[in-house]
Amino acid sequence: MKSTTDQRHDVTLASECGAPGSHGRKFRYILFAVCMSILIFGGCAYRHYLGLHGPSIKLYPDTHEEVTEDHECLECHHPARDPSGPPTSHLNFSGCLKCHSDELKN
Repeated sequence: MKSTTDQRHDVTLASECGAPGSHGRKFRYILFAVCMSILIFGGCAYRHYLGLHGPSIKLYPDTHEEVTEDHECLECHHPARDPSGPPTSHLNFSGCLKCHSDELKN
């Protein structure tokens, strides 16, 4: 049989370590938070993967009439070049037109 001092020591250790199984919950919470951060702050690559593309250039057909290549997009949307259009936040991505040339839905 354990002495009173040993029992108190066991209770103290248990309270310092948390409830049984709390490490698994804490790990899942952290993993969930990391995944959500990646999705929220990861740019448009994950949105393209999920089928959620950026605003279509077809909303402004007069302005984007002759745009056929990515480098043409950056001529007007590169933030360092005093952009005439809204500056892009993802300069290193390729495939501008894959995400930004969807057909408009009525």
